[in-house]
Amino acid sequence: MSYSWYITPEEYKIAESNGINRYTLEKRIRYYGWDKERAINAPKKKRTVYSDDLKRLVAKNGIKFTTFLNRVNYLGWSVERAATEPIMDISEHCRNVGEASRKYPLKYARLAERNGISQSAFRARVGHLKWPIEKAATLPINAGKSHRLENVK
Repeated sequence: MSYSWYITPEEYKIAESNGINRYTLEKRIRYYGWDKERAINAPKKKRTVYSDDLKRLVAKNGIKFTTFLNRVNYLGWSVERAATEPIMDISEHCRNVGEASRKYPLKYARLAERNGISQSAFRARVGHLKWPIEKAATLPINAGKSHRLENVK
């Protein structure tokens, strides 16, 4: 009977010739549950090693190193930008999220407000009544009522 977690001396040699050391091979098979073929033949991931100077720059700029890594690896930022761009404060972050989720441009919402049109009326005009956005932001509330009365007569 053969045990799938048992690694023969020959398998260690094959793995080593593929650039896989003993420790990595054992972890792959016994801890991660990889099959032997994959554990022996799959290349190790290349890890980027950052210089101590870069790490000091990141720390000097008040950025946690994990934040730096997330910026580079997940957000696709350049190393320079990730190391130097300041961390956003919570209010700035909330503003950015709010702007990104805005359905109608802020300039029209503000125009509607200046014309005495509430945000709910503006959204109803554009969303439900399908008015053009500029008309929804500029036509006074009472003008709409008188306009409807004129059409009824």
